[in-house]
Amino acid sequence: MRILPLDARQAQAFDADENEFEVREVYDLGFEQGDWLLRVRAVEPYLKRYIGDLEDMDGAQYFAAREGDELVGMLALSDAWNDLASLDQLLVARAWRGRGVATALLDFAKAWARQSGLAGVRLETQSTNVPACRLYQRHGFVLGGADRLVYRADPALAHEVALYWYWFDTRA
Repeated sequence: MRILPLDARQAQAFDADENEFEVREVYDLGFEQGDWLLRVRAVEPYLKRYIGDLEDMDGAQYFAAREGDELVGMLALSDAWNDLASLDQLLVARAWRGRGVATALLDFAKAWARQSGLAGVRLETQSTNVPACRLYQRHGFVLGGADRLVYRADPALAHEVALYWYWFDTRA
């Protein structure tokens, strides 16, 4: 698998085609003795789609995961204000999910942060994206915070909690 630069137009087209997943469980959050607790709760399955995520990403660099000539995944990275790389989007084609593409993209994001002289990587996801949260945990990310009000103004998203995950380069 190769990871190469991707232009914004191609990234937006891929995002429009592949940015959907099935929600079968969600996280309920707690906080105890200084640590976040994530409790899984099963829900009636439904499809979740993020709309227009890539349109608001000023300064992001896009990268494609390719297997041969096929675009199988993409990510958007930018420099955050706090000396971290911001992983603004990570998306894997439905047919390629569970086949190591996300791992390759996360490894690339960590290497990009190191090469950029940044202290680590930060990202935001939601309490409805349990598979992504599990992926981030497996790859050394820790939950640093949550915001239960950030989506409150949008009735379609008001039940979701924003989750902020961090990975810090311990080699630095």
